[in-house]
Amino acid sequence: MRKTSMGRSIRFKLLAGFVLLAMFTGALGWYSVVTMERLDASQRTLFGDIFGGTNLLARYIDASWDARASVLAYLLSDDPAERQSLRLRIAVLDGDLAQLAQQMDVADSDREDVATLAAVIQAWSAYTDWRDQSILPTMDAGDQATALASYRAQGVRLANGFDDAVDAYLNKKHAVGGVLEAAASSSYESTRSLALGASMAAAGLGLLLGLLMSSRIAGAVRQMASAAEGLTRGDLNQNITFESADEIGAMASAFREMIAHQQEMARVANAIAIGDLTQDVLPKSDVDVLGLAFGRMTRNLRELVGQLEQAVGRANRLLDKNRRLHDRVRQAARRTTALNEQALRRIGADLHDGPCQALALALLRLESLREAFDARDGSPLEAEFGVIEAAVRDGLADVRAISAGLRLPELAPLRVAEVAERAVREHERRSGVHVQRHLDVSTPAPLAIKIALFRTLQEALSNATRHGGGVGVAARVWTEDEELRLTVSDHGHGFVPEQAEKKGRLGLASMRERAELLGGTMYIESRPGHGTTVQLSWPLSDQRDSPELDGAGLVLAGAS
Repeated sequence: MRKTSMGRSIRFKLLAGFVLLAMFTGALGWYSVVTMERLDASQRTLFGDIFGGTNLLARYIDASWDARASVLAYLLSDDPAERQSLRLRIAVLDGDLAQLAQQMDVADSDREDVATLAAVIQAWSAYTDWRDQSILPTMDAGDQATALASYRAQGVRLANGFDDAVDAYLNKKHAVGGVLEAAASSSYESTRSLALGASMAAAGLGLLLGLLMSSRIAGAVRQMASAAEGLTRGDLNQNITFESADEIGAMASAFREMIAHQQEMARVANAIAIGDLTQDVLPKSDVDVLGLAFGRMTRNLRELVGQLEQAVGRANRLLDKNRRLHDRVRQAARRTTALNEQALRRIGADLHDGPCQALALALLRLESLREAFDARDGSPLEAEFGVIEAAVRDGLADVRAISAGLRLPELAPLRVAEVAERAVREHERRSGVHVQRHLDVSTPAPLAIKIALFRTLQEALSNATRHGGGVGVAARVWTEDEELRLTVSDHGHGFVPEQAEKKGRLGLASMRERAELLGGTMYIESRPGHGTTVQLSWPLSDQRDSPELDGAGLVLAGAS
């Protein structure tokens, strides 16, 4: 019963204060409405009649001045076309003035300006009658001098009379406006005095009620505000000690339960954050949306963690399998490169030891036979011996060149810069073309990449000399981002790379294959008339630490 009685007491005090304030406010509002109606009527008259009528009069005066100026211009003009235009202008202005006069009459809501407005309209009518009867017919008859004399004698007088009528109209407007202003000022002063008195009384009553109620609820509100401020900062260690049997006490008790529930959820969240997914938060009721959602989140986290652990296990197994497969592919590529070079070296040796020796022996035998036949003067076979000997010599030179090109020098003990330098020097020796080079490499590389670098340099420099004319040939070898990079450029004729690759140029295809076989890339930049630049790169990060194999599959020590 204490809770109910105290609750009613608080509500009664608040209701009584609100009723009293409502009475004061209602009385003030009623008086304000009555006063505002009077002010509104005055304002409507002031704005509609005084301001609106004055604005219309200003437009009327402007139009009349324009009409009078047009009449004077008509009198002074000697151009028939200009006169015709001015006649039309005067007719239009007459229509505008008639319409403005009607609007001013409608705007005169208090009907205080009927006489003065009628005087203005009458003065203008007198002016237009004189114009239409004395000026226009006379000008139509071609008597300009008579028309000007009439203007000086009557027109000026009628215009002055019109101006006097306008001044009288304005003076009347000013007088009416002063009366309305005085009435509005009086209404405003009385309304302000009453409003100030009622407002002060209402403020005093509100202050009294506030003092009475604040002594009861200030302590509770202060504690709950402090707790709410702490909660907004994330500080859940809040304590509300206020207790009462009224509504404020019930609110404080609910606040304590909310803080306790938040603290429990924070405890469970901390446990989950450190990996303990066994904690749960029991919802306060079936409508505890936050507690129910927290419980679902915990269960979903358990399921997701289990699924994630399974997925991570599968991914790790797949990554390990891919890594082993990748290593085998890389080793196979390096072995393929080494075996390919070993096969080329063997073919070169076979050409040197087989066909080269046979052709050399045949050449010696031909020389012996030629000497024998030379002893017989006039032998018909002498010319044939010369042709056969030249053909055998050319064939021997070609086979030796092929054999030398197939045999690769021993690259394993050489550094990367030395491999590139050797390829450049051999090209300069064979072609006689100077190559500008910049070989800045100190990082070791496996034998397979050295072989690819040597062969690619041979092919790229050969293309620059053969297709680029050997103009401005340059080579650069360096390391960047754990990659060995090669650039060969020339200032030759250039070409369209896409068309060249479509035509199946073996040199470009072999260079691209050597790059991609070891995980590298190749890029060609060229345009007709702008030279050519070939860029290649090979990765070093996944090959530097692996053992290097020679062509027979044996580990090569000291490949650097």
